[in-house]
Amino acid sequence: MKMQKLFENWNKFKSGVIKEEILNEISYEYAEHVEDWMGDHGNEVDMPFNDIFNGKMRTVVPLGKSITKGTKIAKVLAWLEQQGYEVDFKTGLASKGYMSYTGDPSKPGTEQVMRVKHQKIGKVLQRAYALNKKARDAEAKRTDFAGEWRRERGVTPMEPGVQKEYDQLVSAANRSEDEYLKHYRHRAYGDYLEDWVDFWNKDSRYYRENPDKMMTDYSVIISRHPVDVLRMSDFSNIHSCHSEGSEYFQCAVKEAKGNGPIAYVVETQDLEDIDIHDNEIFEDNDRGVDGIEALSRIRLRRFDKTGQSFSDNQYSLAIPEKRVYGVDIPNFYEKVREWSLEVQRSKWEEALEGGDTVSADYLRDFVMRGGSYKDTPSRDMFGKFFEEHGSTDRFQWASGGDWSDDESEEEDLIRGGDGSAERLQELANDMTGSAVGSSATST
Repeated sequence: MKMQKLFENWNKFKSGVIKEEILNEISYEYAEHVEDWMGDHGNEVDMPFNDIFNGKMRTVVPLGKSITKGTKIAKVLAWLEQQGYEVDFKTGLASKGYMSYTGDPSKPGTEQVMRVKHQKIGKVLQRAYALNKKARDAEAKRTDFAGEWRRERGVTPMEPGVQKEYDQLVSAANRSEDEYLKHYRHRAYGDYLEDWVDFWNKDSRYYRENPDKMMTDYSVIISRHPVDVLRMSDFSNIHSCHSEGSEYFQCAVKEAKGNGPIAYVVETQDLEDIDIHDNEIFEDNDRGVDGIEALSRIRLRRFDKTGQSFSDNQYSLAIPEKRVYGVDIPNFYEKVREWSLEVQRSKWEEALEGGDTVSADYLRDFVMRGGSYKDTPSRDMFGKFFEEHGSTDRFQWASGGDWSDDESEEEDLIRGGDGSAERLQELANDMTGSAVGSSATST
């Protein structure tokens, strides 16, 4: 019975019932694995991108101020932008373009023109709340009417007079929905519009007069430290298929072992609490590590030049993926791209042709190292990276930049390395199958 209990627990583990507890314990193993790798390879000395990091593990790039994410004022302004408004916070006005005519549309010579309507932000919110409430109330009347009939009559068809009344409620709900969507793009569910109207009436003047009070200063930490890279999806705000226990965690382990750097957004004031060159600087409660919190991240992929179309030079480029994980901080990708472009200029300038344009054939000379999974095709990474050098469209049909690496060691590490996990699963299947068969026989 003890052996059978063991296999039952194994199957629970495989199904995820006790997986979270296991992950908290084995996180130490993966952190130690990449730190051991770093020690075996001479720490910073033998790691790629020693030139652009000036021999260090990390560098800090100022990002600047933006509205503090998650605050009520940030949510209001983001919602207005989603609805198609341009917001002038100083004047308190929201502007939106709409199509109109110079005269009677049915008469010759009348032209269609774009006009802009300026409204007070408070009025926009109040109208959205009123129209949304009207649509919700109308829909509630329709559903309550239909629900009451079903409770009393079941699936019996409505009588003509009842059906007519119900159809009127359906029409009223549809009209209310259409009226809202004439002015706003998305229906609002919950009570946040009412809350925002009250907030704007009470607090907007304070923020207009003290704009710094709604702003936070951010910085970007760009790191090639293996543990920082390993933890690319190991923060409260950042989760992806590279999180520990997820489908592509082996890619994160591979990436951490001397391949692509990682860029994290942090609050600038938090930098005062750390030494940027310490071994670990990001908080990890599972392993008892004190530090600061990362809000967002971008991976920089390692591309090794193996071809000789432009020169015999052999080097690596760090090219940022376009996808951002975590909190949406304005200009994060652009700042990482600008930094990476500038510090590597001496390498890629050899691909300039016809003045300041990078040749699309440049990609043909590269292979991608590190983890196999990528959010952005290589040609799109290169095209966006060299955007200001006339190359966004030029790379659209470019070839090259294929993944050329091996993750078998990382896959073995995660599986257990010797196939024991697979053998244990086979034994568990045999044991539990036998138990079921015995039970069936006994009955």
